[in-house]
Amino acid sequence: MAEYCAAETPEPSAGSSSGQRPRPILWAMPALMLIFALALLTVSLPPALAHLPDAIFTLVRLTVSFCAALLAYATWRKGAAWSLAFGAIGLLYNPVLTIHMSDAIWWIVHLGALLLFTLHGVVLGSKLSRGA
Repeated sequence: MAEYCAAETPEPSAGSSSGQRPRPILWAMPALMLIFALALLTVSLPPALAHLPDAIFTLVRLTVSFCAALLAYATWRKGAAWSLAFGAIGLLYNPVLTIHMSDAIWWIVHLGALLLFTLHGVVLGSKLSRGA
């Protein structure tokens, strides 16, 4: 019976497309679409954000508070003291309940947050390079 089934299946000929790989353009199509979408976003986003300065600040607040909350949780799980500082930054930058301060104080907060994120990155990078 097995011989009969094996004899019934036709052998693929050398010119058939069943054993060939798809054309390279089909493999490149998702990458080309991604490049096109990124180019369109690059061209259209700056003029849109130029008319909405509050949207830029809200986007920054959302990004910084989300990253600070993630780092606060990750460092809290490890028992590190970074969690309190990142928790404070997350609360200061939260976009839901905004904290109103003068521009001079916000500049100090911005520089402090930048310093905190940079120090954490340097310390984490040195730990990873040592293998600890």
